[in-house]
Amino acid sequence: MKALAGTAVRVPDLLLFEEDPNVVGGPFFTMVKVEGDITSDYPPGYHGAGFLFDSSPADRAQVWWRSLEIMAKLHAVDWRQPAFDFIEKPADARDALQRRLNLFRRLADWSSSRPLKLVEKALVWLETNMPEVSRMSLCWGDACPSNIIFRDHEPVVALDWELLHLAVPEGDLAYFILVDEVAYHAHG
Repeated sequence: MKALAGTAVRVPDLLLFEEDPNVVGGPFFTMVKVEGDITSDYPPGYHGAGFLFDSSPADRAQVWWRSLEIMAKLHAVDWRQPAFDFIEKPADARDALQRRLNLFRRLADWSSSRPLKLVEKALVWLETNMPEVSRMSLCWGDACPSNIIFRDHEPVVALDWELLHLAVPEGDLAYFILVDEVAYHAHG
């Protein structure tokens, strides 16, 4: 969040960062309270309740487009700045994509004693048909409306940056769409 504070991506102001795990059992930070509206990830999700559900179609569209604009602003941040030295640096965009695919493979293998057929099929396809990529950028890792505080359907700040990484920006967009699909089906 400190690294993003000087960019076009608006984040809450930090008040304190404590590295000593003895204070509360692990490192922690506090930030300024930001007033606004948030969507819910929990059933029935934002497709079934809350400020977005109660909004007009035009206001919902505004929330969607402004959320995508935050992603685009993040993807345009120069990750080569010293403020981002803490992030692991893949050799190039293809290496970044391969690392993400390896992570998803490890998560799929860890998550279940029985393979999920659709996930396994997708991983095998990706492993044998690696897409051509040319661009690597900062990626949110958890891009979704519930990680944005809105006021009057305009984003105020973006939250939840512990999954920030370098990868191909399409990954954030795919995750954003996936979360929306899951939220929709949780309501339905």
